[in-house]
Amino acid sequence: MKNKKYATIADYKDNNYSEKLFLFQWAKPNKASLIETADGRPIIYPHKATFYLEDDILDSKMKINRSIRYSQGVKTLWADEQDDNTVMDVNGNRKRRYKVIFTDGVSILDSTFNPLVIEFMMKTNFNGSNPDRDVSRPIVFNFIDKSAGFKDYIDKDKLIQKATSWCYDTPFSEVKMLGRVLMKDAAKDMDSEEIRWNLKEIAKENPEKFLADTTSNTAKRKGTFYEAIDRGVLKINEAENTLSWAENISQPIFRAPIGSDIIDTAVSGSTTPDGEVVYAAIKKQVMPEIIKAEVLNTVIPNFSKPVQVSTEPPIVPLSDEGYKEIIKLYHKCVESKIINIAGAWRRYGDFKFNGEKAFLTNLRASQETVDALKADLSAQEA
Repeated sequence: MKNKKYATIADYKDNNYSEKLFLFQWAKPNKASLIETADGRPIIYPHKATFYLEDDILDSKMKINRSIRYSQGVKTLWADEQDDNTVMDVNGNRKRRYKVIFTDGVSILDSTFNPLVIEFMMKTNFNGSNPDRDVSRPIVFNFIDKSAGFKDYIDKDKLIQKATSWCYDTPFSEVKMLGRVLMKDAAKDMDSEEIRWNLKEIAKENPEKFLADTTSNTAKRKGTFYEAIDRGVLKINEAENTLSWAENISQPIFRAPIGSDIIDTAVSGSTTPDGEVVYAAIKKQVMPEIIKAEVLNTVIPNFSKPVQVSTEPPIVPLSDEGYKEIIKLYHKCVESKIINIAGAWRRYGDFKFNGEKAFLTNLRASQETVDALKADLSAQEA
């Protein structure tokens, strides 16, 4: 018995379980058992439990309920097809019902001994692992598929293979961007082979998440922003936590609260209708080869040349109505002392600028600040 393999669900479905062992586990615990949970705690089972092989199940071919039972000598499980001689003894009395014994919650059956017993155990409604069972009947035991854990291992191995293959088979422009996203500044000093190798190691740790990152719109946008920074198109002002065009750093495109990641803020801001315009302009600077110029030129004025940056790049442009709303919000917040004025300085927490125009210009670039002002104003007016 020790040399025999345990049968799996797939073995049973394929009728490929000759000379294999079937493992069943009692579903009604009440006494200490040798079986343990994943964290080593014992599961409580009766020392001895008996299950009699008699049941009514749905005949999938005839579409009716029929009785099944097993006793020694029968050639079929269907009770209405069994010969009386195999069910009754010589004295005309019904033979004792056949039973399966569970010891400490476990019964291991050898398919070589009697395949009909295996068939009964797999088809009965009392088997919680039977997908066709009558769910109104109680679960007495479950079939344990010993390959389940191995299948998980195989599935993960396939994911690892797919993820690591991506690292070596994908064009380097895409690999480089994802490397910058996942390894941040560390990727800047790596050559192409180092980036591919390090990404492969990251992929092996969590292949499912890695593969999700390869198609994630957020990761792609992050990669575009990092590429723009590396090419000198954009520049981060760490003191102000802003992202600006490199040729006009005094005019931020995106602003993040102190302590927040400016790239995350930029990615979030770039998904708004106005932010998409700025993002398209950035993509044109770093990826002109995959952007159709004729499409961009209809959307983005002042960006006719792929490599040149306008001296007056837009700060997440708003419609006239949108800007008017921000001006109204600004004046209400000033009146309500939410925005503090000291001389020429306007301050809202860490958001401060010298002069009303500078404050408004930067406020229109920070939707997060606009939302915070609206929330404070609503709370004060409530």
